[in-house]
Amino acid sequence: MKDLSKMVVTLLVISMISGLVLAVTYENVYPKILANDEAKLIGSLKVLFPESNDFKEIVINDNVYYKAVKDGKMLGVAGSFTNTGFNGDITFVVGVDTSGEVAGVELLGHTETPGLGARIADESFISQFKGKMIDEAFLLGEDVDGITGATISSRAITDGIKNAANELASVLDKIE
Repeated sequence: MKDLSKMVVTLLVISMISGLVLAVTYENVYPKILANDEAKLIGSLKVLFPESNDFKEIVINDNVYYKAVKDGKMLGVAGSFTNTGFNGDITFVVGVDTSGEVAGVELLGHTETPGLGARIADESFISQFKGKMIDEAFLLGEDVDGITGATISSRAITDGIKNAANELASVLDKIE
């Protein structure tokens, strides 16, 4: 019985030390993760609106959007969005210019199947959305060429971009 008590106490101490090490590591690494995510987002915004010299953060109904500005003139608005794909979440940034045209799409992350659904990140697929007007249907197989063998992933990103473009259009109406 004494050996069992000693073993339980030893395991408890090891577990507590391991938990403490994990907590300290998390506290030290988490700010760096946030900074990297922010840098990736800003980089995506610069790709969508390369002529912009400033991005102003706007919060509407607890959602964060970014107003692209050049010399005080609004060029468009962008936001980060998430939609569910085949294997999990697909996170992307969509920008819409003041005329209602999609300025572009940048993928921030996904967990789609390598070799199939992961092809949503290919430039040949994602570039199809640039230049589309927000009032277009964005129909997979008609307006947008899907990826063979990855219909769910193709539909998820297409629907997500369409919904994001519609949301950004309503944001444009509020901030112009």
